[in-house]
Amino acid sequence: MNNSKDNDDQFSSIVAQIIPSDFDVDLIYKAKNTALFAAKRKFHWHFVRATSENINGHINNDIAQRHIPRFVMCEVIHSLKKFDDIARDSNNQGMPIGSYESDQVGMYSVDKGRYNINLIQTPEGLPNHFCKRLEEDLAVFETAKSKVKFENDLYVLPRSKSYTKKPVAAKSRRFIEAIAFERETCKKLDPRQFGIYSAFCTWKDFSEDVIKERHFYEELVDDQFEYDAEDSDYGDFMELALNVQNTLLERPIWGSKLKVDREEAVDILTKGMAQLTSIQLAQFTLMNGMHQGGLFLPLAQVLGLNSYEKYIQWKTDGFQPDSEEEQGLRYEIEIIKLLGELGEDID
Repeated sequence: MNNSKDNDDQFSSIVAQIIPSDFDVDLIYKAKNTALFAAKRKFHWHFVRATSENINGHINNDIAQRHIPRFVMCEVIHSLKKFDDIARDSNNQGMPIGSYESDQVGMYSVDKGRYNINLIQTPEGLPNHFCKRLEEDLAVFETAKSKVKFENDLYVLPRSKSYTKKPVAAKSRRFIEAIAFERETCKKLDPRQFGIYSAFCTWKDFSEDVIKERHFYEELVDDQFEYDAEDSDYGDFMELALNVQNTLLERPIWGSKLKVDREEAVDILTKGMAQLTSIQLAQFTLMNGMHQGGLFLPLAQVLGLNSYEKYIQWKTDGFQPDSEEEQGLRYEIEIIKLLGELGEDID
C-alpha cells in the first residue's frame, strides 16, 4: 500500500511541478495515471502526455509528445465543427465521429464543441475552456483563406514574395492558404523564422535553381564518401542506405565492398535524384541542411522508406525530451512533413 501511495505521490509531483516547468505547458486533463498538457506556440500546438505504469513492481514513467502546426489544427477544428449537428446513433455515443485522418493529429469530435485527441481518452472530451482555445484561430483562418486569389492558373497571395522576390504562388490552394495563415498570425512573413513560408522559400528559391547545378551533387557525394563503409558498424542505417540506393539509383554508389569512381557516382546520383519531385527535393534539402541528415536518411524519408518516428528517434538520440534541441527538431520535422502534404499535387 505504501509503495502504491509513493507511486501516486511521485506521479502527482510530475504532473503538478516537473512537466509544467520543464516543457512550459499547462495541465489540461488528469486521470489516475495519465495526464495531458498543452501549450500554444507561435507556429504550433505542443501536446505532452505523461503516463505512469506499474509493471511487476517497477514503475515506468513515460512521456509522449506531439507538435501540430496551428494551420493544421484550424483545418481539423473547422472540419470537426461540420459534424456537430450530425445525429448520433445511441450506440455511437462518445465514439470518434468526424475524425481527422492524420496520424500526427488524431483529433475527433465527442460532442458539440467538445474534442478529444487520441493521445488520451477522456469520457466527455477535453475541457470546455481548452476546446474554446482550440477554436480561437478559426476567425484568422477564414480571413487568411479570403486573401488567396486565383490568377493565371495559380493560387496567389498578393503583396507577398519569396526570399528572392518570386511571387508566393502555387497550384495548390491549401499551400498558399497555409502561408496566408502564417502571415495573418505573425503580421509579416519572415524566412528566418522556420515555418511553412520558410519551407516555401526553400522550394521556390532553391529547388528551382541551385539544386540543378552539378556542384550540389558533387558535394553530396564527397560528403558521403568521407564515411568508410568498411570501418564502422552502421547497423540498421546501412540496410536503409542500400534500400534507398536500390530504390532510386541505377546501382549503389556507397556501401560495404563497393568501389565507385567519384565522377560516376555523381552522374548516378544526379540521374537518380532527377526522379524526385521539386517538393521532395525541397524536403531533402531541409533535412540535409537543418539536421545534418546526410544523403541517404533524407532520401529515405521522401521516398517513404523510413518512418518519421524512427527519424525522430535517430536525430534526437542523446537529447533530453524537454531540451531545446529535441523540441526544435520535432517542430521542424512536422513542418517538413507538412510541406510534403501541401505540395502533393504540385509536380
